[in-house]
Amino acid sequence: VARNLIRNVLQVSWTVPKQLSKRERISFSESRSMDIAPGSDTRRLRVVGWVEDAQGRVIAAAQSRCAKP
Repeated sequence: VARNLIRNVLQVSWTVPKQLSKRERISFSESRSMDIAPGSDTRRLRVVGWVEDAQGRVIAAAQSRCAKP
């Protein structure tokens, strides 16, 4: 049975400081290290992430895959 253990949850709210013109572009990124508990079988770990809009609707999602044993 597949199970998911949630660790290192990250929630960041990004705001645009001003209205952008049609030529302007803004990008956001966030990078943080993730601690893996000693003794973990890293072959069984994966990463899941998603992006929500201001109303909480998921607009993009991705996940890695566990390595085959």
